[in-house]
Amino acid sequence: MTLWQFAKHNVLRDTETYIAYWLSSVFTVTIFFIFAVNADHPELDQDGSSIQLFMGMASVIVLVFAVMFLSLSIYSFVYRRRRTFGTLRAMGMSRRQLRRMLLAENSLIGASAIVVGMLVGTAFGHLSVLIMARIVRLSNITWKTPLAPIRDTAIGFAVVFMLVTLLLVRGLSRRPILELLSSPGHEAKGVRFSGPLAVVGAVVLLLGYALTFYPRYAGSAPALIDHVLEKTLNYVLIGCFMVGTFLILSQFAFLAITGIQKHSRRYLRGGNALWVSGLLYRLKSGVTSMFISTMLLTAAFCAVTASISLTMSVRTDVADSTPFAATYYAFGDSDREAGDLALIERELDGNGIDHQQYTLDFILLGEGDDVGLVDTKFVSEEEYGRVTGEHPDLAAGQALDISGASETTGSTVGVDGVGELEVVGAGTRLLDNPRNIDCYVVADQTLQEISQQPHTTSMRAHLFDFDDAQYDSGARAFSTTVRNTIGVGMADGENFLFIPRIDEIDADEFSHQIFTYVGVLFSAVFMAASASLIYFRLVSSVRDNLPITRNLHRMGMSLREILRVQRRQLLVLFTVPVLLAVVNTGFAMNYLVMARIASRLLYGRFLIILIPLLALQAGYFAFLSSRFSAKVRIFLKDPQ
Repeated sequence: MTLWQFAKHNVLRDTETYIAYWLSSVFTVTIFFIFAVNADHPELDQDGSSIQLFMGMASVIVLVFAVMFLSLSIYSFVYRRRRTFGTLRAMGMSRRQLRRMLLAENSLIGASAIVVGMLVGTAFGHLSVLIMARIVRLSNITWKTPLAPIRDTAIGFAVVFMLVTLLLVRGLSRRPILELLSSPGHEAKGVRFSGPLAVVGAVVLLLGYALTFYPRYAGSAPALIDHVLEKTLNYVLIGCFMVGTFLILSQFAFLAITGIQKHSRRYLRGGNALWVSGLLYRLKSGVTSMFISTMLLTAAFCAVTASISLTMSVRTDVADSTPFAATYYAFGDSDREAGDLALIERELDGNGIDHQQYTLDFILLGEGDDVGLVDTKFVSEEEYGRVTGEHPDLAAGQALDISGASETTGSTVGVDGVGELEVVGAGTRLLDNPRNIDCYVVADQTLQEISQQPHTTSMRAHLFDFDDAQYDSGARAFSTTVRNTIGVGMADGENFLFIPRIDEIDADEFSHQIFTYVGVLFSAVFMAASASLIYFRLVSSVRDNLPITRNLHRMGMSLREILRVQRRQLLVLFTVPVLLAVVNTGFAMNYLVMARIASRLLYGRFLIILIPLLALQAGYFAFLSSRFSAKVRIFLKDPQ
């Protein structure tokens, strides 16, 4: 038997261990290939959309992830086979032959994964191109033979498999035979149970959860803490989540189980002592893989939930930041204002758009090229009431904040020559971002006093209100015609600005759909990797427990009781990473809401998206449980 035949025999004989690793490798190759196909198609990068650059970066990220995932997987397989390698060395196999055998095994797995992954990727590659074409609004797109993606995928993953295998195998082959023959330790060999560390883990994780609320209350903490968190909050959150999760799995879980053993009255009832005591070792031997699975699932859940939720809320979010479907701003004296407004009215009517128009005269504290962007703006109480129907009844020296700020009551606005204006409340926002910043309603008399001060400019805001969802195609035609006719305004040195909301909606939908596309594929890669690690952990646990299972069966324990003990232990090992990932994801989504990156609708969408994700996990566990139960039945030679 040649070395390659021996390696092939080893792989085929232990397909139960390698199958999940091989499938996840195939899936990773497929996702990389799909990204490469999108990056290689020239028609997807029209009009400077940077699709090729974005997909190329995504491909690199997948390749980097593949290096880490393959390193962990190959190390786990090699580490568990130390006794086998020690036996082969004791029988006369040289270190060089051992390295060549392991290289041959992983070459077979890697080559087959690359070939199958590219075949699957070729089958679905053009479908992904069609999806991307729809996102960038291309009606027709041609088929392109993916020669460059095939080359890049084959070379990239061949190098990854070879390098990872060589680096790990080289260290293994240098170990003494006696060390290889020694009983293999568990993954968390260096971890010792510590009550204080368990408490620290719980505190750190809870601190991370609490800090997700911080953006809502920023400024209420001491100045030093506010300054530090403002700069480092994202890193602090990631650190708390990772450190807390690891300590929960490696320390707090054992504190909870030992507490149950010592204090629970149900511990000695119904066979609970048997499965709980066995669970301690299984948890201890799976700390590292459970932690990595938890973080992979957290990343997957966050990616798919955030990307899909933000895409679903684009129109709502844009409507919040841009209250009117179209706005035309004229600064100071404008010779073209009347003609531009006539064009806008004509195009709205020509596209059959039923609309209402409002005009507001603002006074701005400032002048120059950037006027209207960040200057303080004032509008009269009368004009504000005509548009909104609200009549705040302001006295002289009072102001109503209409910038959209959550809490401004009690603050003041300083105006040279007029004095301090007291902000007495918040009203309806009228202007788009960033022109809504520092925008106030004042009494008519106060506005007249402000207009008489030096360094002020007038701004007329013409607001056009219509449903751009109802008139979707008409709104785009209207926006395109007006922009092509009058230009973009202030960016070209003009004293006007035209803001159609549909353009912002299209831009946000484009970017969010791209992120959703990439996010869903990334989450699929992460979940596949997590599934592979969980499978390897559980199949190793079942194998290690088979001798104990046989002894219990010989001592009179029925097969039904044995399977019940195993199912409970596997359920805990499987469920703990999933539950921690769900909780971590929930607080990560809470951070997006508190930081005003997403609206509160994200909470409901998170729960909706979570249902199929959890159903997928439940189905996977049911499959594993059935498979492992069958394995135990065969091992015990049960006729069922």
